[in-house]
Order: sequence, then structure tokens, then C-alpha cells
Amino acid sequence: MAWASDRLILYCPRSCCDCAKGLIHASAKKMLLKALLVVSLLFPFCTSIDTIEMDQHVKDGDLLVSKENIFALGFFSPRNSSSRYVGIWYAQKDEKDQKAVVWVANRNDPINDTSGVLTHKSGIKD
Repeated sequence: MAWASDRLILYCPRSCCDCAKGLIHASAKKMLLKALLVVSLLFPFCTSIDTIEMDQHVKDGDLLVSKENIFALGFFSPRNSSSRYVGIWYAQKDEKDQKAVVWVANRNDPINDTSGVLTHKSGIKD
């Protein structure tokens, strides 16, 4: 075994084919490790948010999902309706592939298009 400037040179007394297989195998391992590193670095940026700050808003099409992936908040339209509502539903769909809505903010005042925005106003008391 000998070192070159940036790589390891292996001395193999066996046939050249055996050496080539070993080098290819080592190269594949190195590439896999690099790919895993890149994926692990990107993972935190692929998670959904579960809180909204004072200066943020939720537009139609955005979705807030609870940390445990139990509830989701967003805009939705009931089946066979074009009206839009802000609601909370179970994040996992039921057996019929439907959202099980548990709360609706604007039940008596639906939105007629997809221009809705949910904001957090200052001055609201808990």
C-alpha cells in the first residue's frame, strides 16, 4: 500500500481484474456515503411547519401540519362544492380517502375563490 497526493494506491499481487473490482467497489461506497450525506443535510429543509408567527400568513394551498402528523390546518372545499373554508382536519385520510374535518372557522361565511389568506392579527388576547 502506498500513498499518492490525494488517493490511496493499493498494491495487489493478484490479477488486475481483482484489483479493479476492489477499486470500483470502494468508489461505489464512497459515492453512496456522499449521497447519504447530501440527503441528510437536506432533510431538515423538507419538513412541514407546525406553527405560524405573527408576521406570517397561510394562503390557500398552504398547509400547517401538527408535529405528530395528527392534524392539518388549511383551506378546503367540501365534496361537490366550490366554496372554500378554513378548517382543521385529521392529517390522515379516512377509508374513503376523504378528510375528516373537525373544525371550520368560516362555516357561515365561505370564500368563493382561492384568494383566501389566514393571518394572525396583533392585539388578539388568548
